[in-house]
Amino acid sequence: MEQGNRQSCIPSLHRVRYPHCGSADYWMLGEKGVIGSNAWTFWGLGAAVALASPRDTSASTAMDALQYVCNSCKNKFLAEALCAAPDEMLERPATVSLKRMGAFIGFAVPQTVYINGYRVGEVANGKTISFQTPLRFNLLAVTDQFSAAFRKGTVRFEAQSGGVVDFRFRKKFL
Repeated sequence: MEQGNRQSCIPSLHRVRYPHCGSADYWMLGEKGVIGSNAWTFWGLGAAVALASPRDTSASTAMDALQYVCNSCKNKFLAEALCAAPDEMLERPATVSLKRMGAFIGFAVPQTVYINGYRVGEVANGKTISFQTPLRFNLLAVTDQFSAAFRKGTVRFEAQSGGVVDFRFRKKFL
């Protein structure tokens, strides 16, 4: 894809399907290999080192293909967001608000928020992150500090033009 076309492409996961069974029922696992490599860092070097040097999640919103798990056949697959079709676009962007509920475990570690396969930012313990989406059909995911998604940290939702969508999250959507 040329650079000029890339700028006009709004990323969407609405038409992404698992290639083998054709299912659109999947959840985000995170970046490929992130669980294994970061588990070694966490346990091998100690929790203090892993927490003191978190991944830089604010550098860019652009991502490589993320890994997903098909709910139908339980297989993992890599997928990149596709360009949204005109019928997926809203007339006016919707606002998404995600409140991370306060908890003692993991209170010092920010969690990364993704929409449609792209990183939108981090949310600290007890804080709220807000952002806009121009798409009707969305996949919202929250990951830990190692970019590994929580199993119940993925939710699909349909936004309304100019609307507001509120979520509460504590390692699963509430």
